[in-house]
Amino acid sequence: MNHTHVFSSNLKVQMNNVTIGILLSLSALILLYQNQWALGLAAFVIGILVMNKKNRRK
Repeated sequence: MNHTHVFSSNLKVQMNNVTIGILLSLSALILLYQNQWALGLAAFVIGILVMNKKNRRK
């Protein structure tokens, strides 16, 4: 396996995490708007954690 493939694969995973994080954040805003603050807060926190998953890995 060459280095370009590894980089491309890692970039795809990172982009997928950001996409999932953004979708969860949007879901959180919708839930907050509908007065479901507990679910909205949980979705927002999970979205932030998913987006920062790469940074937490050591």
